[in-house]
Amino acid sequence: MNIFLRHGEVKNPKDILYYNIPGYELSEKGIKQAEHIAEKLKKDFKIEKIISSPLLRARQTSQIVNKMLKKEIIFIDEITEWGGIKNWIGNTTFEVQQSKEFEIYINDPTELNTDESFFDTFKRVNKLYENNKNVLFITHQDTIRSFMFYKLESDNFNKDKPGHCDLQYIDQNGFKKYTNPV
Repeated sequence: MNIFLRHGEVKNPKDILYYNIPGYELSEKGIKQAEHIAEKLKKDFKIEKIISSPLLRARQTSQIVNKMLKKEIIFIDEITEWGGIKNWIGNTTFEVQQSKEFEIYINDPTELNTDESFFDTFKRVNKLYENNKNVLFITHQDTIRSFMFYKLESDNFNKDKPGHCDLQYIDQNGFKKYTNPV
C-alpha cells in the first residue's frame, strides 16, 4: 500500500502563496508535525521507500520522518507541487482571494485554465503510484488532492483536503485519512 503525506507547516510570516518558490522551510510546528507522523508511520505502516518532492519543505519533512523509518529517499520532480496559477505566485493570500480565478479554485478547481491541469498532475503522480509498492510519497496539498480526486473518481475536488503532515491512502476498503493532531 502506498501512502501520501503532505509536508509539514511552512514558515511563511508574510502569508505568501509560494508554490515552487525556493527557500520556504518548515516552521517549528512543521518540524513537530513531521516528528509526530514519523512515529505513526513506523508503528502502523510498512514503508519500504520514500519518494519526495525536491522542494525544501518536502525534503525537510522526508528527512525528519526518515530519522525514524531509516529508508531510502528519492527526490524527484514528478511528485512536486501542482503547477498552479502563475499570477498568484508571490502574492499574499488576501491578494489571491481578490483574483478572478479564486472563486473557481474554491468551487471547482478542475475548471481552471492553467499550464498544468489537475488531471496532468494526477497522471504524473499516478505513474509513480502504479509502479511502486509500500512507498511513502511526501508531497503537496494540491498534488495529493489531484491524485485522490481522479483515482477515486470523486465528484468533489475539495473534499478531504490534506492538512500539514496528514496521511492519505487507499486500501482494500477505500479512501483513508489520518489527521495529524499536532
